[in-house]
Amino acid sequence: MRHDSAPERVPENTLVDHAASESAETLRMRRLFAGIPTGVMSHDLDTGAIEVNPAMVRMLGYPAAEITPDNLRRWTHPDDRGTSVLHDEFDQMKRKSYEVEKRYIRGDGKTIWCRVVVEHLLDDGAPTRSAISIFEDISERKLAELALRRQTDRLSQIVDIQRDVAAADLDLVAVMTLICQRTETLVGSNGAAVMLLEGDRLVFGADSGIFSESLAGHEELKRTGLAVAGSITGWALAHNESVLCNDMQGDVRANREICARDGICAMIIVPLRHGETPIGVLQIVGTRVNMFEDEDLRTIELLSVVLSAAMSHANEFEAKRLQVEALARLRTIIEGASIGITRVDTEARVLEANPAFERLIGYTTAELQELPPGKITHPDDWGIHIDLHKDLMSGKTNSYRYEKRYVRKDGEFVWCQLTAVLERDPNGRPTAVTTMIEDISDRKETESQLRQAQKMDAVGQLSAGIAHDFNNLLMGVLGYAGIARGEVEADSRAAECLGKIEESAQVAAALTRQLLAFGRRQTLQMRAIDLNALVAETVSLLSRVVGEQVELVPVLASSLMRVQSDASQIEQVLFNLVLNARDAMPDGGTVTVETRNVELTGDDLTQHLELPPGDYVMLAVTDTGTGMTGDVKERLFEPFFTTKEVGNGTGLGLPSVYGIVKQSLGDIEVISEPGEGATFRIYLPASDMSAEIEDEAPSAAPRPDAPVSSGRWSTGSAATTGLRH
Repeated sequence: MRHDSAPERVPENTLVDHAASESAETLRMRRLFAGIPTGVMSHDLDTGAIEVNPAMVRMLGYPAAEITPDNLRRWTHPDDRGTSVLHDEFDQMKRKSYEVEKRYIRGDGKTIWCRVVVEHLLDDGAPTRSAISIFEDISERKLAELALRRQTDRLSQIVDIQRDVAAADLDLVAVMTLICQRTETLVGSNGAAVMLLEGDRLVFGADSGIFSESLAGHEELKRTGLAVAGSITGWALAHNESVLCNDMQGDVRANREICARDGICAMIIVPLRHGETPIGVLQIVGTRVNMFEDEDLRTIELLSVVLSAAMSHANEFEAKRLQVEALARLRTIIEGASIGITRVDTEARVLEANPAFERLIGYTTAELQELPPGKITHPDDWGIHIDLHKDLMSGKTNSYRYEKRYVRKDGEFVWCQLTAVLERDPNGRPTAVTTMIEDISDRKETESQLRQAQKMDAVGQLSAGIAHDFNNLLMGVLGYAGIARGEVEADSRAAECLGKIEESAQVAAALTRQLLAFGRRQTLQMRAIDLNALVAETVSLLSRVVGEQVELVPVLASSLMRVQSDASQIEQVLFNLVLNARDAMPDGGTVTVETRNVELTGDDLTQHLELPPGDYVMLAVTDTGTGMTGDVKERLFEPFFTTKEVGNGTGLGLPSVYGIVKQSLGDIEVISEPGEGATFRIYLPASDMSAEIEDEAPSAAPRPDAPVSSGRWSTGSAATTGLRH
């Protein structure tokens, strides 16, 4: 619609004054906007126009141009993004305002807590599509609240731990284990340990996490512990101070190599005390640098007070109880044991002996205490005995087990099996040796008889085989001699010679009959022997015994080290194992006899081998027979145990093998499963003697008068040519 009258004019000077007034107000408001210490953002919900003050930029750590609604959503902490529904309702004009506490991820990656208040701007009291947002940094308050909440929770958990410790009563191991487990949960560590002070070492009372993983398979380390000197733990004990170290590689007191190996980056160590005396430490570790805080240290110190009190109470009670029990136990052992028990000092002099040992040896305890250390030991066994004793005293071993001969008061010898265990004082120093002594004279006599009987049985079978072959030859000789006699004159020189041939053949026939009854007890001599040569000849002899269905395969190592043993005993071992393998293959099969040089280290030795690390010669016999169950293997070396039918086995063959190997300071292991055959591996110490043995040891080469096998076999390195009968 058109208007004819002209509009009213505003004086020009009035417009200038109004513009100047509006410009000054705007400038004042902008200065106020820029100077507000809290973050402020104005936002046009329709156009998306954003304006933020410098405090907002500093708070979020992003340029002002990047601060947009979408980015604010993206910078919101993932756990707080559910609050965006409030802004959606606000944008839809369903809310006039809202307030929320949430976290943002700053430009430098840090997290801050903000209190956000958002309101619509009003026009005559009605909300518009423009909004103002106030951002207040409340990180310090939130962290204080979180710390207070965490501290309250920890105090509550410590109270619970105290209650559980009290419930454990005097079970110190249970208490220490409980503290370790709860400590990990309480402060979020990667491992905890209670280490007890014993002399100049710290031994593990309980452990968890990294400590348990590091100690797995190292029982000796777990028992003997770690040296106090030269460690950060030792520093804490020496200064009786707690230690909080958040960078183990940067602390000169730490063992950096071990920390790097186990991934330990941070550690808290708190001494445990009985009164004012340190008795150990409570220690936690972490796998991140700067993992622990002062609050964690205070928590561990509180737990150490709880643990120290429990340990003091338990130790006092345990000391009294152990004194009473030890006296009663010692009295029971000494007076009632059926085997001999002695205690000897560091010089091998007898300190105590029970009645069973007095009866065994014929001396009273008082008489034994007056005797020189070697008086009651056979002279040939004293050297080994004193060497084993020195190994105990030097810490090389903590126990030993072997067989030796005692000399009774009446001058008779008695074979005994000894099991000796080292005793230590609280500082870990050797003080005495407790020895259990079992009379094995009857067993030794049985073993001696067994070796002789089995050798006679084996030689008898061998003799039968030789006699059979030799008789075949003699039949030809006598037969052809008889034919030739019929072709010559009775009084001729040829007839006389034929008569001599027949007489010699008859003498040879008599010798074959003597072979069947041959067998005698031989003097045993320990010498350095060539095991390959012995095996070679023994396999040659056994080839006539094992039967036609059994293939005997020697696999002999080249440059085999010699062993210190008795050749006849090792021969007996081989006879027993091969014949036992033959009996395990009723339908025939293969028996492999192998020799090999081996070096046994601590990693190689298992609970099945009682041997010190070193160089050994292995003799193995493997069959393809029926194998054995676990129950049979457990009783394999028990005297008189046999799986054969009544009358077909004495049950003494394998016990004899075990005894011979043990007497040679070796050991034996058996590998077998039902239906998969069996392997017997014998480990004999390699000899460093260079004595000439050609006259004592068998030779691999057949002697001129030795039987010659129709089969073939080789003793070269890993040679495996089979021998079939």
